[in-house]
This record gives sequence, C-alpha cells and structure tokens, in this order.
Amino acid sequence: MKKLLQVGLVTALVFPALVSATTYEFYVHDYGVNNGNLDTGYHNPAAGYVEHLTTKFNDSTQQLSASLVLTDTLPANVTNQGAYAISGIGDGVWMVLTDGKGPKHGSTGEYAILYADSNSGNITSYVYSGNWSHDSWKRPGEFIQSFEGAFSTVSVAGQTTYNFDINVSGINSYTPSDPDDDGWKGIQFGEEIGIWVHPFFNDVLPTFNSDGSIATMAIGGFGWFDSDENSPLITSAVPIPTAIWLFGSGLAGLIAAGRRKFQN
Repeated sequence: MKKLLQVGLVTALVFPALVSATTYEFYVHDYGVNNGNLDTGYHNPAAGYVEHLTTKFNDSTQQLSASLVLTDTLPANVTNQGAYAISGIGDGVWMVLTDGKGPKHGSTGEYAILYADSNSGNITSYVYSGNWSHDSWKRPGEFIQSFEGAFSTVSVAGQTTYNFDINVSGINSYTPSDPDDDGWKGIQFGEEIGIWVHPFFNDVLPTFNSDGSIATMAIGGFGWFDSDENSPLITSAVPIPTAIWLFGSGLAGLIAAGRRKFQN
C-alpha cells in the first residue's frame, strides 16, 4: 500500500506537469519577401540577408532558443527594391521577442532586450528602453543578467548561423524599476509572437563590466527584420516528445498493475 501511494504521488506531481508544458515555435524562411521583392519596411539586409529564423520557447521550463541564418548575398529570385544594400554579415544581433505586438516603438519597461556578441559569445539582457536604437541597453534601460559564452557563431562560405539556448526565468521574474502599465513580460511568447531582431556591425569590439553588462559598444551599422507592430505572427505548438508520453503511460500502467495486485 505504501509503495502504491508513493507511485501515485510521483505521478500526480510529475505527469500532469509534463503534459501541461508547451513549447511554442516560430519558423520563417526568406523573411520580409513579398512577391519576389524585398519588403524594405520590415527587412533591411545591410548586415546579412535572413534565410531562416527559428525561435522556441517552453512556457514551463522557461527555455528560449533561437537560430538565425544570414547570407551575404540576396537569392537570385529576390529583387532588392533599391533602398538597402548588403554590406556583409555582422558581428552579432540584438533582439526583442514579445507575446504578440511588435515592439518597434514604446513598450518601455514591458519587454527585455538581448544583445548577443559574436566575438565574446556573450548575451546580455536589459529592460527594453522603448527606443528603436542600437543603444537601447543604455538608460532608461536596466541591466538584468548575462549569459557568458551562450552565443555561438558558425560561418561557412558567405553564410553565418547564430544560435543560442538559454533559460530566461531570471529575466521573466525580474522587476523593472519603472515597469510598463501593461506589466513586465520579459522575453517570452505563446500562440502569438512579435519580432524585433537587428544584426549589427561593430566599429570597435564591445567591452564588458565585471558583472557581464556592456561597458562600451560602437556600432558601425545594422540591418533589421521586424514583424508588423499591429499584426502578431502565429506560432506553432510543438507536441510533447513521444518519449515523455511513453514515460507517462508507463507510470499509469505501473499504477494500474499495482492496483490490481493490491485488489487481489
């Protein structure tokens, strides 16, 4: 009887938690392209043309990952509208991800902004200042935390891939000194997502303070790929892996077998 109670307790605590967790994913290919033309309202390829962008967020574990693929040339089927030209692939990226609306303007004290530097591999997080600028990490933004060596960069034949996979629970539980009226959201998303991602060039390599925050950053130029401020993008819910379902089913079967044994 004692063993049955123990198994039942484990199932009650573990299995429902596994079932309720959801990973949301947003994937885009050839972002900002409309009918073969580059939509310059939402995509400036100055620091690399966006081939792929994938973001994932687990609402239970608070794990956030992203993979960004940039190339230094436009695909043959894409016509640049003439407003922007590719200067090459940059030295990192800054990013704001929201739960729906694009954060291009405003939203001070509501979302977090991440700065990922290719040279150090560091990611630093701040309260988004609401400024559509490379220096949104400065006041009135606030430093939250750093992730040393969490940003990887792989470059092969004119193509660069940026990757990171970090736990953002500390960011999302942070309390800004001056939160937005809508409340602090940090960096997370669910069924909807807003994207504000800017690859950048450094004039001089950034320096960091002892706590991991940015001390200096000289930006030579940047591009962008942003979602519409008024039209959220729709994500996909990633199914729970089969192994987890089998684990849950195994626990359920163990309980059923134990119950029959106990009744007999």
